[in-house]
Amino acid sequence: MIGAGRARDRVTDGASPPRPPWRRAPGRSAVALGLGVLAVALWVLVPEVRHQLRFSFSAQPSGYSELYFTGGAAVPTGSPAGRPQVGVDFVIANHGEGSEPYTYRVRALDAAGAPVAENTGTLPVDDGARRAVHVTLDLPAAARWAVVKVSLVGRPESIHYAAPDAGPGGR
Repeated sequence: MIGAGRARDRVTDGASPPRPPWRRAPGRSAVALGLGVLAVALWVLVPEVRHQLRFSFSAQPSGYSELYFTGGAAVPTGSPAGRPQVGVDFVIANHGEGSEPYTYRVRALDAAGAPVAENTGTLPVDDGARRAVHVTLDLPAAARWAVVKVSLVGRPESIHYAAPDAGPGGR
């Protein structure tokens, strides 16, 4: 018999010929299509998913700055003149944003959120370096502070420390 054993010469007992691989499982393509539609719906409807996809597929700046408290964060002290003071220790770290000066603002706020003392300064921080900062805030004689806020002026980084006993009277 000529051509025996070749696939096209096979005799099937009345059944339809075998399907090509891409046509064998119609359910798989429906599942893939459904997952694609779900992904697009999530992308359109959920802001967090949109943000993450945008973040994943677009170039992002590699540098960032870090701001954090060290030690006791904000420690009440007294001046030689007997006025209350608050010592604040924090660090500014520059991770790949070039050598630039950072302007910081340290504020002590009372229980109502009104500032009772403020100090602003500028500090150069080299790329890849971190600088420790100590600021002493001189408070008015009768002032009580409840929160210390440290922020980098013109930048989004900020931190705060609430006094442990900052109830109605504050510290």
